[in-house]
Amino acid sequence: MPTTAAKTRNPLSLRLPEALRSELERQAVNERRTVSSLLAEMINEGLKSRRVPGVIYRDEGGYRSPRVARIGAKVLQIIAAFERNDGDFATVASVYDWLTEAELRMALAYWEAFPEEVKAWLQEERDFDPETFYRDNPWARPPEPPTG
Repeated sequence: MPTTAAKTRNPLSLRLPEALRSELERQAVNERRTVSSLLAEMINEGLKSRRVPGVIYRDEGGYRSPRVARIGAKVLQIIAAFERNDGDFATVASVYDWLTEAELRMALAYWEAFPEEVKAWLQEERDFDPETFYRDNPWARPPEPPTG
C-alpha cells in the first residue's frame, strides 16, 4: 500500500546532499509525483526490507510489489499459496521448487511482519472479477482463440 506525504501527521525536515536532492527531484518528476511522496515510499520500502531481509520492491501496474530479491517471485503470491494450502510448507515448497527454503520462510516472515497489508491484498485477490476488469479495460482482454 503506498504511503503518501498527505498522510503525514508530523512533518520532518531533512538535510540532504545536493546530488541526492537533485536525484530525488528528477525521479519525482519522472514519476509525476511529489518528492515527499517518493521519499516516504522509499523510506517505507527500505524499512520493510530491513525488517524482512531478502525483500525488494518492483513497479507493478501502479503500485510497488514486494518480491524475492534473488529471483523476483512475488511475495504476496507465495503467501497466497501458503493460505490456499493451510500453511503446508512441503506443498508450497513443491509448487515453488525454484525457491530456497530461506526464501519461502522470508515470505512467511513478511506475512507475520505486515499482516494487515497481506490481508488487504488477499481480499482484493478474492474480490477480483475478470469480467468486470475486462469490461472496464477492454484493451486488456486476450483475443479469442481461433476456431476450427
